[in-house]
Amino acid sequence: GHLSKVQVLTLTLVVIFGALTVFLNDERFFKMKLTIIYVLFGATITFGLLRGKNYIQLLLGDRLPMEDAGWQIIGRRLAIFFFSLSILNEIIWRTQSSEAWVYFKTFGLTGAVVLFMMLQYPVIKKYGQFDDF
Repeated sequence: GHLSKVQVLTLTLVVIFGALTVFLNDERFFKMKLTIIYVLFGATITFGLLRGKNYIQLLLGDRLPMEDAGWQIIGRRLAIFFFSLSILNEIIWRTQSSEAWVYFKTFGLTGAVVLFMMLQYPVIKKYGQFDDF
């Protein structure tokens, strides 16, 4: 029994945003929730990088050993990715039907995350320290 940092963060966000969704009972908030979460993630990562800290490395470094340079690249890319997803979510939910937004959220965002992670493989391969793992 030990909870990882990622599990604690996930639990906290689910409880807070789940409670807000139930309390507000507003379709607009339900759709904006993704934007808020992505902006929070992007801003947190950016804030850490500006302070000389890499919060992604702090969360995942024990699971994925990698040189600091690799973590810096991944951190910058993740911040840009999260900000991009927030903008895309805003565009989709404000200009498309609810049904189109649900398809975007279900399939588009999932595909985007999978593709983004696959595109990080060269960085992980170059900077990963798998001999020490």
